[in-house]
Amino acid sequence: MTADLNAAALAARLPTLPGWPWPGRELRLQRVAGGRTNETWRVRDGGRLDVFVKVPGPYTNYIDRGVAHAALRQAAELGLAPAALYFDPVSGIEVTEFLDGYHSATEGELCRPDRLREIAALHRRFHGTPLLAATKTIFEMIDEHREQLAAMAVELPPWPRSLLQRWLPAQAAFVASGIDLVPSHNDGNPLNYMLHEQGPLKIVDFDYASNNERSYEIGSLAHAYLVDEVDRLAMLEEYFGTLTPALEARVRIAGLACDIKWALWSLMNAHALDVDFDFAKFAMGKVVNAERALNDPLYASWVSAL
Repeated sequence: MTADLNAAALAARLPTLPGWPWPGRELRLQRVAGGRTNETWRVRDGGRLDVFVKVPGPYTNYIDRGVAHAALRQAAELGLAPAALYFDPVSGIEVTEFLDGYHSATEGELCRPDRLREIAALHRRFHGTPLLAATKTIFEMIDEHREQLAAMAVELPPWPRSLLQRWLPAQAAFVASGIDLVPSHNDGNPLNYMLHEQGPLKIVDFDYASNNERSYEIGSLAHAYLVDEVDRLAMLEEYFGTLTPALEARVRIAGLACDIKWALWSLMNAHALDVDFDFAKFAMGKVVNAERALNDPLYASWVSAL
């Protein structure tokens, strides 16, 4: 099916959704690139309507769309995300305001010291909102992906398999130390941060939102994007106020957990999805990052400090 036919079919379908807020409009659809698991569209009518429509992609029934939309609403109420305009719980189709003048961030743009503090402040504010209806910690995500790979009869390559065996004792130690739950976005992909020259930073795509360990989100960002220790510490101090050795250990191990989770997720999607994205290569990048953390001379001290 061509892109034009897809657009025509979606334009015909949207007004039939229960409670569709804009009946009788002649909709014009423009595909928005960037999504890996959803189809995304800019929808206009030649007048004042200008919205962003997300349509769930195939093989994404593992995403709790109701929880994702609730998380979006909580963030939008604080001005941290685009306004939530419509949601159909049956199809999972979601409509938000179109962030005109914004663009998706690059990793380089996120690594500026002032931007890092802004990111930390955004997550601290979102983490202060009420808990969501679903809890799935980073450790539960890792276990879930392990079960999914086993159910798909996917045999992990030797390197990721060895990495996972070395990781599991740290996971057990973290869980035993106790989990501090907060509502969490859970996907620090740079594309999910929207930048504007004069406007505030915003975050989009709450598909993976859940209640999660507090240190996971900030730890995964610090682990993934920062190479300068001064900037990393400034970001963490913006979030925590005071960074103690115990918090430092949790942040370090949480950052490592992020690489483990996304490596397993990518290896699963490499087998499940037929899309123009090299999931296997992405997984190996996460494995390399995780291996670096496991080989850090301070790794054992982080685990013991949990």
